Amino acid sequence: MLLFVGALGTMEPTAHVHAPSTEIPPDAAFVHIHASEAMAEVTINPGRAGRVRVSIRLSREDSSIFSAAEVMVVLTPQAQPATPPLSRPAMRQSDGTWQVDGLEIGQPGIWIVKLTVAPETGEPFVLDAPVVIER
Repeated sequence: MLLFVGALGTMEPTAHVHAPSTEIPPDAAFVHIHASEAMAEVTINPGRAGRVRVSIRLSREDSSIFSAAEVMVVLTPQAQPATPPLSRPAMRQSDGTWQVDGLEIGQPGIWIVKLTVAPETGEPFVLDAPVVIER
């Protein structure tokens, strides 16, 4: 038994990896956020300071669409928390994704993406993660 447990300790752990559901443009910033309630794929295109489009795909653990009534997007620069966050409601698209157009990101750096998701039923929850915005 000890040899078996010892052998298990030498094995590489398996990774919990999710491949993006759609192709990510080469100049976009992308982050996958995983929580017990749902997962989110957030694409910021282009992934640099300036005017951008934020696209969000919410899904369940089995990769099926997570149905939400509302999604609020907040971007906050990590290095300058005194800078006011960018906050906008996302608009539901016909394919089930959510989108914010014309968001103006003023500076490069690490930003915190915070999604407040109001499901069709139940209490709202928050998904958040850092994302890198280039120059």
